[in-house]
Amino acid sequence: MKSVTAQRILMWWLLVFAALTGVVFVVLMRVFPPPSSTLSADQLAAWYGDRIGSIKTGAMLSGWVSAWMIQLAVVLWAQAKRVEPGNSKVWSTTILLSCSISSIFVAFPALAFGAAAYNAERAPQITQVMHQLAVLTMVTTDQLYIPAWVGIVVICFISKDSPSNPFPRWWGWVTAWSIIVIEPGALAFLPKTGLFAVNGVVAFWIPAFAFGLWIFGQAWLIFRALKVQEHEEQEHGVADDFPASVKHDGSATT
Repeated sequence: MKSVTAQRILMWWLLVFAALTGVVFVVLMRVFPPPSSTLSADQLAAWYGDRIGSIKTGAMLSGWVSAWMIQLAVVLWAQAKRVEPGNSKVWSTTILLSCSISSIFVAFPALAFGAAAYNAERAPQITQVMHQLAVLTMVTTDQLYIPAWVGIVVICFISKDSPSNPFPRWWGWVTAWSIIVIEPGALAFLPKTGLFAVNGVVAFWIPAFAFGLWIFGQAWLIFRALKVQEHEEQEHGVADDFPASVKHDGSATT
């Protein structure tokens, strides 16, 4: 299978599974946004009691669809190493590792929400602890995203702009600003109410929308670049992972 086709499949795979993950959090679990941190253990246990079936169903569905950051990591790496100057490919490798590991933080919250809903007979304080772990994992875990986003910024600035490059310089500035607006999510450890709470504007809403917009913006740039790469491959009759000046047998064209 050609690399362009494989990458296109991975991109559609991640977009469909990302949408299903959204269904899990918004429709089934109803934790987007999360409930107030000021709820007592008894109130939170009652909140789960009203939603126990849908939360457990959401956790089950998440067990199949929530690791879509891995698909994104592979495509970002494949594209970044194409355009990164030099042979070491340090920045593209950083993107691959960081983005792959970050998939844990996408998958884990639904697991923890499901664990919180798993046993309605337990002490409310245990449910409260599991719920808080799920919410804080969902909102505050920004650290492992940073190397991938920094790697993309660097690739945008050191690679040559072209229609087949999904990392134009202007996207480097967009990504840098995305880091700045997403990182305040970690502040949700401090207050329980207000702008910086787990359901506040600064710690939750702005990072959530910035992350979503960035994902779809990068996906659009990748699809656009793949179309150009496919055209170049057909025009030159070579695999898209090799320069157009090299034949399949390794000899240079004249």
